[in-house]
Amino acid sequence: MRIEGAYEVTIAGPLRKKSQLKAVVRSLGGVTKGTETGTKEISYKWFNSNAKEGTYNPVIGAVQDTLPLAADAVGRYYKCEVTVREDADGAVPRSATSDAAGPIADVEGNPNTDWLHRARYGISHHLLAEFMNRVAAEPGEAWQPGESWDAVINGFDVDAYVQQVVETGAGFVILTTGQNSGYLLSPNATYDRIAGVQPGERASTRDLPMEIAEALAPHGIRLILYSPANPPQQGAQE
Repeated sequence: MRIEGAYEVTIAGPLRKKSQLKAVVRSLGGVTKGTETGTKEISYKWFNSNAKEGTYNPVIGAVQDTLPLAADAVGRYYKCEVTVREDADGAVPRSATSDAAGPIADVEGNPNTDWLHRARYGISHHLLAEFMNRVAAEPGEAWQPGESWDAVINGFDVDAYVQQVVETGAGFVILTTGQNSGYLLSPNATYDRIAGVQPGERASTRDLPMEIAEALAPHGIRLILYSPANPPQQGAQE
């Protein structure tokens, strides 16, 4: 359905449980100068009903452009109300509600994670600065005095590592991107800025997780990254 004078709203995504719907807002052109040059704020409200032409009730807490579909979504229809507010003099909010999408179908298992079941088992481990010297099998594997964190990560042999993973028969790998010490396995310009450090000091310039993921992929092995939500306790320079 169109928002008068400016936009069209549709719902995309698989109509089945354990997937997600997405409200798509497309500009139709022919809008005011304020819309073309100013900023826009878009808000979303989702509604569902047991019948396509029935009464639609708000989905509590659903205020994003995407909507995950749980098991209780089966058989239901969904609409999304979109409101566009333009940062321009005299501009008024424009609202419209999409056509109904549904009914939501039932499915066996979970198409998004069935691969994890088929993988049977995997490997989960850390590569953490604060533990490297505690677990080094020999002196040469330890973090050497005067060696930068960037040099440590640059010295990681991805091919040898992947070969060892393949030999285990694991179907996936869970790898920690960083933890309390504030040393990370990949570039992060925002982290560098907040912590007041240079690239390579705490966040490596090499994107090690990406290299590992790309090397595992041809073997049918997936990489899952574990990243703590809390900030590192020692994130800044010591």
